Amino acid sequence: MSILIWLVVATLAMTVATVALMRAPPRWMAVGVNLLLIAQLVAVLRTGGGSPIALMKVFTVGVGANLFVLARATALAERSWFRRLLVFTLAGNIAVLGAREVVLDGMTMNAFAGIGLVLLLALPRTLRVSDDKQRRVTYQVTIGWVLAYAVWDYNFLSMLKDLDGTARVGSWGGLALVQVVATLLACRFRAEDFMVARVCSLVVLGIPILVVPFEPWLMFTPGWRTPGLAQALYALALALVLGAAVAAVLRARRGEAPQNGVEWAVAALTRRGDP
Repeated sequence: MSILIWLVVATLAMTVATVALMRAPPRWMAVGVNLLLIAQLVAVLRTGGGSPIALMKVFTVGVGANLFVLARATALAERSWFRRLLVFTLAGNIAVLGAREVVLDGMTMNAFAGIGLVLLLALPRTLRVSDDKQRRVTYQVTIGWVLAYAVWDYNFLSMLKDLDGTARVGSWGGLALVQVVATLLACRFRAEDFMVARVCSLVVLGIPILVVPFEPWLMFTPGWRTPGLAQALYALALALVLGAAVAAVLRARRGEAPQNGVEWAVAALTRRGDP
């Protein structure tokens, strides 16, 4: 199978699986999410007791996905502590990946972009669940944040060869592109639906990485990551984060209700400076 055909087929398959999890009734979402996670856990444990990094990956994705399941299946999302816990989990996942990136690749522009993404995460109060049967969860990040996250996420995943290795050769470049595009298609580029789509696509992503990490399920793309391309994409991620930060500052200066930490901080400083 050519890499181009694999990219198209894999993107469609991941998009369909992600949408299926997102739109399933809460009970069936729980079943689907946890069956996929159990398959990944079994696959990891079968490899000599399991890689600590792989086990941590399954655990963190499982926690995040099941928090969204609980938000849909119960009234917990009405509680401020639960919303804070969910957002803290999302921020923690970005921070953990960012820390691993620093260990593998140093303090790059992409690492600084990751810090910015955490600071620009939407406040917990912007997470809402609809009252209808669908129980749709929305979280009000901006489209600028979504695009910055997509590039940052591609940069991180495309640098890896496997979860445990330290090689930075772009072997997962194709897979990184598939999961970024599939997530954006699943949420239909609607920023408020992006985080649920991202969590569901992470659950699906574990299958080719942990359960069937071989062709034709997973095709490697060694050589995709060249130094020049990597630096250009790092710069793009940081530029998108800075653009999102500027937009946040401008919204706060206009007096709009704060939607993220940066806007909250600017609004607080503005109030303090008022006579």
